[in-house]
Amino acid sequence: MAAYRRPREINWTIGVTLLALAIANGFIGYSIVDDLLSGAGLRIAYAILMSIPVIGEWLAFLCLGGVYPSPVAIPRLYSLHIFLVPAAIAFLIAVHVGLIWRQLHTNYPGPRRTDRTIVGSRLWPSYAVKSLGLFGLLFATVAALGGLVQIDPVWIYGPYDPTAILPGAQPDWYLGWVEGAMRLFPSLNLRGRYFVPDVFFPGMLLPAIVFLGLYLYPWFDKLVYFRDAGRQHNVLRLPYEQPFHTALGCGVFTFLLVLLFAGGDDVIAVAAGASVAHIRVVLQALSLVLPPLVFAGVYALCRRALRLRTAVPGPVPAEEAAVTR
Repeated sequence: MAAYRRPREINWTIGVTLLALAIANGFIGYSIVDDLLSGAGLRIAYAILMSIPVIGEWLAFLCLGGVYPSPVAIPRLYSLHIFLVPAAIAFLIAVHVGLIWRQLHTNYPGPRRTDRTIVGSRLWPSYAVKSLGLFGLLFATVAALGGLVQIDPVWIYGPYDPTAILPGAQPDWYLGWVEGAMRLFPSLNLRGRYFVPDVFFPGMLLPAIVFLGLYLYPWFDKLVYFRDAGRQHNVLRLPYEQPFHTALGCGVFTFLLVLLFAGGDDVIAVAAGASVAHIRVVLQALSLVLPPLVFAGVYALCRRALRLRTAVPGPVPAEEAAVTR
């Protein structure tokens, strides 16, 4: 809904960084259990680090202490998980809240809501009560998960053994799309001055492109809506008001969703009674065909809704009409 527009580009960047840190801390916490399941995931992470040309070996040594499994890998990851990454998250959340305090929230389109005015709720009591209610729901959910859900059953998987194989192993959902990309991406066999392993492109380059696109998206929006780039925006755009952006987001989400399913292609094959190779071919085709189809369909729906909305305009608030004049 374009909440990243001026003057909130920095807050958008902070939000994307928080997303990356949350994914990283989730993976690190998942890895320090050091059972067969998490150890296999950490072995994949080690291979991704080693696939980076020139600096890969140095990064693997910095993060994992050398060739995995290394005796210093778990202590280093534990320090990252409980101190360094949470400290960075806490700092960015403080900056995020400070910027919101300064810039205020965006508004949905409505009466008395223009780019020059912001209509919101007071900090006390309405906003504070809603925030406390949200905190209570979150705390109850975490408490229920801690008391009722079995997490990391080390006694089932056993300790990490590089020679053991765990069939049906799946990554956590927030990294399932990376695992799926590594399963679907074809072999390139690029050789030159620096040998580039196949795992580099789906395991490192694709996530880098996704997050780089998220970081640069506010400036991409300025290129699309060049006339509005220089002024402040306090009113959100509804999805149908930006057909290209909405369709692009849905297309990219569909692509990542296919990759997420591909991360469990062996489980899908067992459930469907089919060959893993056949399931993988189907998912490869869907990753190429489905996103453009979703893009075209969503774009057409948004354009149709925009035409209908333009054909039957609603009453314009007096304040908005005055600002327009």
